[in-house]
Amino acid sequence: MRRAMYRKLHSRAGGVSPFELVLIIGIVLMLAVFGVIIYQYHALQVAHGNDTLAVNTAESVAKTNSLNGISCPVNDCPGGDCPHHFLNRYVGYYDYTSHKIVARPTGTYNQSKNPEALDKTYKGEAQTMLLRVVTENGTIKIDWITPDEVK
Repeated sequence: MRRAMYRKLHSRAGGVSPFELVLIIGIVLMLAVFGVIIYQYHALQVAHGNDTLAVNTAESVAKTNSLNGISCPVNDCPGGDCPHHFLNRYVGYYDYTSHKIVARPTGTYNQSKNPEALDKTYKGEAQTMLLRVVTENGTIKIDWITPDEVK
């Protein structure tokens, strides 16, 4: 009995039936589609994580540069009555490549659609927004803005 079953499973006479071939192709296609969906989901999560990391880095740099929101957050700025001082607050922009707060934005860099900053979601497509850093009276405010909102 065992030997007959072994021969049946390993016999080249029968081969793969058309039904089995369709099932195999269907399973392979389903696995491929499932793999693509998982990859796309992972890419979205990584992009969102990169935006969150940019916000956290901008906040850390602003805290260090401005003495926790007391003075100007722009790197290498002496503070006081500097050109970044507007209406009792200091305004700078986070530069994603140099990881510094600069006076003029260098480009847009959000990697995900509708990025978040400090528990607030901003509407915008990927690669269309930048981070503005505002310090005022010991507070630091960070928000995603479009280049049209730069003053």
